[in-house]
Amino acid sequence: MAPTIQNDSIKATSFIIQGYEGSAYANFYNNKIEGNVTLEDDIAYGVGITQNCAITSLPEQQRLP
Repeated sequence: MAPTIQNDSIKATSFIIQGYEGSAYANFYNNKIEGNVTLEDDIAYGVGITQNCAITSLPEQQRLP
């Protein structure tokens, strides 16, 4: 199943979504994410949309080892 995240504000040390698959689109619309972001799909997954998102990574001294 593919994720849909819209109109959200997320503040986290680490924001990870991985292993999504299937025939649906992964949609990320109108989000503000502050943190280190990892989006990792299944190798056979082919489609995803990221639109109008602000992603700000944390300074290195605030990252987890």
